[in-house]
Amino acid sequence: MASPSLAKRRSSLWARYEAACRDAALLEKRAAPIPSGLSSLRPPAWEAGDLEQLESASALDAWLEARRGELEAYAARLAASQHDRAGDAAPAAEPEAVAAACAAHRVGGGELRALRSHFGAYDPERRGAVDAADVGPLLRDMGGDYDDAEVRAIRRRVDAAGDGVVPFAAFLAWWAGGLDGPAPGDGPAPAPAAAPPRAAPTRELRSGGIAECGSCAPPDAFRSAEVAPGVYLHATAAGGAWTFAVERCGLAAVEVRADLGGSRNLAADAPPGAVVAAPFALVRLAGAAVEAPGEPWRLRCALAYRDASAGEAPAAAAFEADGAYVDGAFPPAPESIARDAADPLRAAPVAWRRCLGGHDEAARRAALFGPARARPGDARGGLLEDRWLCGAMNALAERPDAVEACFPALDGPHEVACRLFLRGTARTVAVDDLAPCHAGAGGGVLFTACGDRDKAWAQLLEKAAAKAFGSYAALRRGWAYEGLLALTGAPCEAVRFGDARVRRDLESGDLWAKLRFWLDSGSLVTASTPDDDDGDARADTVYTLLRAADVLGGADGHERRQALLLRDAGGVGPPDGVVDEAPRDGGDRRKEPGTFWMDWRAAAATFALLSACHLNPSGGGAWRTASLDASLAEGDAAAYADLVLSGGGAPADCYVAAHQADERGDGADAYVDLALVVLRRRDGGGYDLVDAAFPSLERQVATPRLLLGPGAYVVIAWSSGARLRGGRAADVSIVVHAATDAPLALSPAPADAAALGDAVDVALRTLGDASPYPEHGFTIHALTAGGNGVSFAVENLGEKPLDFTMDCGNARNAASHRGSLQHTAAVAPGALALLHHLSPAGPGLWSWSYECEWHEAGAAPAPREHDARDGGPFRPTLAY
Repeated sequence: MASPSLAKRRSSLWARYEAACRDAALLEKRAAPIPSGLSSLRPPAWEAGDLEQLESASALDAWLEARRGELEAYAARLAASQHDRAGDAAPAAEPEAVAAACAAHRVGGGELRALRSHFGAYDPERRGAVDAADVGPLLRDMGGDYDDAEVRAIRRRVDAAGDGVVPFAAFLAWWAGGLDGPAPGDGPAPAPAAAPPRAAPTRELRSGGIAECGSCAPPDAFRSAEVAPGVYLHATAAGGAWTFAVERCGLAAVEVRADLGGSRNLAADAPPGAVVAAPFALVRLAGAAVEAPGEPWRLRCALAYRDASAGEAPAAAAFEADGAYVDGAFPPAPESIARDAADPLRAAPVAWRRCLGGHDEAARRAALFGPARARPGDARGGLLEDRWLCGAMNALAERPDAVEACFPALDGPHEVACRLFLRGTARTVAVDDLAPCHAGAGGGVLFTACGDRDKAWAQLLEKAAAKAFGSYAALRRGWAYEGLLALTGAPCEAVRFGDARVRRDLESGDLWAKLRFWLDSGSLVTASTPDDDDGDARADTVYTLLRAADVLGGADGHERRQALLLRDAGGVGPPDGVVDEAPRDGGDRRKEPGTFWMDWRAAAATFALLSACHLNPSGGGAWRTASLDASLAEGDAAAYADLVLSGGGAPADCYVAAHQADERGDGADAYVDLALVVLRRRDGGGYDLVDAAFPSLERQVATPRLLLGPGAYVVIAWSSGARLRGGRAADVSIVVHAATDAPLALSPAPADAAALGDAVDVALRTLGDASPYPEHGFTIHALTAGGNGVSFAVENLGEKPLDFTMDCGNARNAASHRGSLQHTAAVAPGALALLHHLSPAGPGLWSWSYECEWHEAGAAPAPREHDARDGGPFRPTLAY
């Protein structure tokens, strides 16, 4: 049986299909009768049973990919037809009369589209006619300068029947000069006008775009832009040469001068004087050709233009193109999609298309974010399973300034510098603006992209991450906190509801208090659902938490409960079984579209993980940061650092983390089981444990929020050594964020194995789950480390030495730092002995279980006791 999440994805896809069917039915109804070719607009014939037969996420993805092109092609045809119905398609009322008028007066192309667009604005019912009373406003909207007497005269000409209705064919004939004779009762005909009595449409009469600009020779393309009201510049690139033409769509001629002096590696061909574009004329303006083929080129065409008869001062405009930048380090090629030639992602037909226009930084930033700033919901996922990154982008868009900080520079028309944080350190990753798209006309971006095509920031951030790790395929799988780490470098926490410490905090109410503190302090918080359909864990859906409130709810409205307000930025709908209840206690019940309320306990049972990103300290201001790079190796699997917090003020918020190189990068080493200990130095010698995170296969292990006063501390990043055998070394970074204005110092410290051993013992006793067996005289301590590690120790409560054996041989896909899943320890009275650090042995689901034997030294073994736990799914690639 398919999982609820798979059913939800089926439902979402089928809803899209049904919406397409409704659009087609509406369009066909409006067409009446259906014009030739419109029948091709019906969506592809799918059956609901096609989806029901799919029993896995991978099968559904394959089915969707096979039909995505059909649906997108249908959507493109539908959009084109709707455009035609608004402009190009002849009104159903008088198609023959309109065709005859067009043929008689040679009206067509862009001129006809512009006329229909203006006329259609006064013909909402599409009857092919407007009221005679609307002729005056229509003419003024089109730019015509007519007084009342002239409008009355025109109205009499176009309303020949005198019934107060003006057919489009009659209006078109007048426009083209065919009804210039006197209307009944007008008297003698007026003298011919110097120019046709045509108003000036301000609609673009030609369309197109240079989508592939960026190679070392101009590709064949066409681009058109309205550089002034009624003045259009058309640029055509073909065979390594540019041709510019200017078109005047107005009643007055314009003079245009072209200056290509700012171009590079181009031979310009421009007349020395002005070119005059007569009303509704298209004239050649200038040309340019590449001088040195294969070398970078740059085109700049600056224009000066003015009304040829009014003597106005020339206005200015410019057109630029740049073929200098295609990122050779991450080229538009199959290996950038996936390094493995057999990867299914490389099977999809791909066309790389430019997604960033504009030729100055202001214009490029406008292309990044559209007319508005980044907004939640901008980022929409595609074929790539990187919902962790897409969800992190949408969460970051709650703070548009944080998204904009990811783009420190736009170096050229097609070059973007993105800021990412790798191993806790800011790095600049430069990419071009070529995005992988579905092949074919109008094909959308394959992977994550902004749903609004006026924006491009999401696809460019994803491309920077793909470049950082070698390919788009390397971005599969992960959790939202990893994306927030990569995008912000701010301290981040991962709260796994399966962790023993988290379960205790949930029951005590401490986790609820912590969550409210985070949201009240301005932290970004997300909630991720699990999806285990294919035996591997990932963030199936990421929601953004907006508010946590104590509210009145329930059936009678008087039950005190804790509720969360979440945003469904991905547009997939709330989790299954959610009852959306707004507060009933007079609190703020307002919701934005795409948000829903959820009971806190239901959320804890539904979500696998909360990700919190603390962009700023809880008291405001900015973080002071210190970092130290180190290396772990076999026999030397710990790195020690002295941390000194200066000043004499109150304790400050601090977060301490250890980062390792991300294993998702192509050719990167696998993770080591990384751990962290924070100790405070006593004035008289010795240490006190502040906090600890135990060995886990993660790109980052971190403490929760710590309140650290001025003083000296020791931070130890360490590993069990299980994955450092054979001479391997692992680079790590210790990073400290502190909310202080005082100096913050982090420096190498001498090794102290005894201090680390004592800290591990104390952490196992105080932070883990204790399973006491008083009848046998021992306690087993288990300390889970997120979803990818667990540690076991036994404490001897008796008065005699104890030989204790823990056998984890029945564990699934688990490995021990001992090298064997069975270990025997001699435990002195009152002592604690470490037995195993377990972690996943490889990709896929893993679980742990154990059986124990014990006896007093020299006595016979006692019967075995056993326990078994699900260690949770393990992701081979956890970050970025």
